[in-house]
Amino acid sequence: MRTVPTVTATGVRISAFWRWWSGELSGLSPTWLRQAFAKRTRRIVLAADNDGAEATFRLWSETVRGDRVMQRRELGDGALTLAEWLPELVRRLRASPKATVCIRLQHQACLVRTVTVPWTARSRLTGILNLDIERVTPFRRSEVYCDHLAAAGPTPDGRLPVQQIIVERARVDAWLDALTAAGCPVGRVDCWNAQGTAPLPVNLLGRQEPAAGSAGLGALTWVLALTVLLLGAAAVWADFDRHERALAEIDTRQQVARKELAALRTLRAGREAAEAETARLIARKQDQQATVVLIDDIARALPDDSWLSSLHIEGQTADLFGFSSSATALVQTLQAAPSGPRPPREVRLTAPITFDTGRKAEQFSLRLIYAGAAPTRAAALASGSVVPAAAVPPSPVTE
Repeated sequence: MRTVPTVTATGVRISAFWRWWSGELSGLSPTWLRQAFAKRTRRIVLAADNDGAEATFRLWSETVRGDRVMQRRELGDGALTLAEWLPELVRRLRASPKATVCIRLQHQACLVRTVTVPWTARSRLTGILNLDIERVTPFRRSEVYCDHLAAAGPTPDGRLPVQQIIVERARVDAWLDALTAAGCPVGRVDCWNAQGTAPLPVNLLGRQEPAAGSAGLGALTWVLALTVLLLGAAAVWADFDRHERALAEIDTRQQVARKELAALRTLRAGREAAEAETARLIARKQDQQATVVLIDDIARALPDDSWLSSLHIEGQTADLFGFSSSATALVQTLQAAPSGPRPPREVRLTAPITFDTGRKAEQFSLRLIYAGAAPTRAAALASGSVVPAAAVPPSPVTE
């Protein structure tokens, strides 16, 4: 049951907000923009010709755009009273129903004063000037019609010159009532400038004319509203685009980091391969040094009456093939190793002893097993120790 009133109240609030927002947007827009969007309208002007007891008027037809009078021409011949102009005015309004009626006063018939207010108070000019009316005039605010015309910009000292136009209500109320009764409502009351050449862009009634370019202002409002929406959309898009560009930059940096990581992994693999090769070479060198030390030990242990025809070394095992005056004595000598730096752990014959009649010596095949190489021996050999040439005769040596 309460749905319809609620919807109606909501619609009223939205309409009020839209009117307020439209006014704010129109007020914030520059004058040239409002003039550009304002449509041309027709205005029928009753210009007061005198200020006597029986006022007379001249009838004008004006084409206006915003506050600018684009074209003006006088209707009829000379000045007539308001009652004499009413039939012609009604006829013209019937022919142009969108035209507005304006009463234009003489400049000297109005109180025109110039005041200055702080530039920061320009948005509250109406309230400030209305509070000052009772101080500068003998009338109350409800007894006068008034409007103001502000300068385009501030003075060097930061103040805003404002021209206020005030007229007594009693002077124009009778004309307003007569025109309203004749079906010609007045939408504007203004006055001539001091030279009497052009009207001041004011409306002493304090309201907008019913058809004075409202369609143009509506179009301007819609354009401004659309501009605000476009600017909002542009701001959102700019933020989204900035976010996308940041993500793209992060992705690019990640790709570069991945490439650098792959290069580091390749370098690491190469370094590990080099380290493994170095360790292998070091181990091989150490084995070679141990072999040299082993050969030196064997050479020192062999007596002078024995020589080798072949030597095979594998690890700490050495197989000796050669000739000796006494192979049995050679085995005992090698076991004792009186002249060797370290005796073999095991010495045994691997083949029967035979006698070589040509060499007049016994041919032997021995196997020597050592406990391990002594590092001090490698150092000793590196310092200059050399195996005597006589100890190992020239013969094929395999390792």
